[in-house]
Amino acid sequence: AAKGESGALAQRAAELCERLEEPALRIDRQAARLRRLYEACALLRAAHRVLYVARRLRELLHPEPTDLTMAAEYVHEAKALVRTPGLAQVEAVAAELPALARHEARALELADATLAAGMRATNHADMATALQTFANLHKLDQYVRAAVDGLCGEVRTAGAALALEAPARRAGG
Repeated sequence: AAKGESGALAQRAAELCERLEEPALRIDRQAARLRRLYEACALLRAAHRVLYVARRLRELLHPEPTDLTMAAEYVHEAKALVRTPGLAQVEAVAAELPALARHEARALELADATLAAGMRATNHADMATALQTFANLHKLDQYVRAAVDGLCGEVRTAGAALALEAPARRAGG
């Protein structure tokens, strides 16, 4: 009798598991569908943002730059967004990638020119704009090192020229 009851109990448990399994599988499928939908929406949001940033960069840098530091912020944001998995394969985003690279090059070129002009004229506002642009592009360290190396080279050249002039002055004077 106990054996019959345990068999019936096992059969009943199997039936119960079977009845519960279908809704659980359905919930799993719906969760997977929602996950894919969420990922697609996130990709669309990122694509929309890249397209917006690309438009703003065109406005900020062409034909004449209006806000170099903001353009640098947008370039950095676009570069971060493009690293989103799958985003570069979106046709509209892929079409903007060459323009984004040109915008970055233009921002760097303008910042470099602004820094040089600011240093020649001792214009602190221009120097600050250029340095902030480099910082926003995450290239400040690279450009400061290059500027310092250039200045050190000029000092060494001037020092060498003075060292060559000093013996000539002593001999002539």
